[in-house]
Amino acid sequence: MSDVRVGVIFGGRSVEHEVSVITAQQVMATLPAGHIPVPLYIAKDGLWYTGDDLLRLDAFHDVDELRRNATHVSPLVGAAQPGRLAPTGPKKGFLGRAAPELMHVDVVIPLVHGSNGEDGTLAALCELWGVPYAGCNVTAGALSMNKPLAKRVFRAAQLPVLDDVVVTRRHWINDPASVLAAIEMALGYPVFVKPASLGSSVGVGPAADAQQLRDAIDLATVYDDTVLVEPLQESIIEVNCAVLGRGEDVRASILEMPITAGTLTYEEKYAGGGKKGGGSKGMKSAP
Repeated sequence: MSDVRVGVIFGGRSVEHEVSVITAQQVMATLPAGHIPVPLYIAKDGLWYTGDDLLRLDAFHDVDELRRNATHVSPLVGAAQPGRLAPTGPKKGFLGRAAPELMHVDVVIPLVHGSNGEDGTLAALCELWGVPYAGCNVTAGALSMNKPLAKRVFRAAQLPVLDDVVVTRRHWINDPASVLAAIEMALGYPVFVKPASLGSSVGVGPAADAQQLRDAIDLATVYDDTVLVEPLQESIIEVNCAVLGRGEDVRASILEMPITAGTLTYEEKYAGGGKKGGGSKGMKSAP
């Protein structure tokens, strides 16, 4: 049996770009024998690259140089053979060899965090590309990434969720007074504000009064055009759970509790800054 070429897609135009790079390095370094990692890096301007240097985290200290030494590629959606990639710039070599006219991957692991990645868009690309991929499908990604839509699904399934107020950027800019009044009437204080379709604790924050609420919504609307406001919960516990399988044949992992109380900040998740209760050391602590 020939080796499996695993296309690892990472980076992207999301504000979680750097987190995605770290995730991809960890995954590519731990692929089992018989699986060849094919790095597919999406730069912040949306261009795709591949090449040897993308396998090294330290190469990302100078992204401009990294891109100059990489091969610019594009997925051939609709090609007769699924998983094909075409070089679209100067040929700089591919994994230590001269770049062929066409490259290919057998399977894809999408690792772009946040928008244009976890929200079902990369899954949709893989469907059009005709290549099998890891992770959830288009519908599941789109629903789970959008917090207000996800809560509607949970409510329909009669699962308990917090009350909330959904704020659009346009409404906030045009009439902030009515937005504040609606939140104060529906939820009171304190509340917790978060962008509707982001992760990694980006743009989130608590608010105990009107001024803090203004500041929190101002911050969240920098990252998303829709914001979710919920009652602030005390003594919460954060848990991690992975699910493997398809349809009704699924298995859930053992629940992990990265910290003993509260929620993880961006730094605690990814930069080794976790200190609450002696828990997480961040993603950079992983092998």
